[in-house]
Amino acid sequence: QKYSHMDQSLFSRFIRLGTPHIQLNAQGRSRPSLAKIWNWRYKELGDLPHVLTKKEYLKANSGLSYEYQFVNVEDYNGKGC
Repeated sequence: QKYSHMDQSLFSRFIRLGTPHIQLNAQGRSRPSLAKIWNWRYKELGDLPHVLTKKEYLKANSGLSYEYQFVNVEDYNGKGC
């Protein structure tokens, strides 16, 4: 049995122990389409005004085929995940 709960994040351990906390309800670091990925965890997650208006948040990364995509990075010289 795992008594240390090392498979949990530090934040999750604090929550489990009853540490007071607040839930994130607005984000300002990514495009709104990317932030929707976290809707399962943050039910009331909204966007700060600047991610809806600033040009760097309104268009996708140049060079990518889609607005967002996953890129598989292989091990390098036998090192990596």
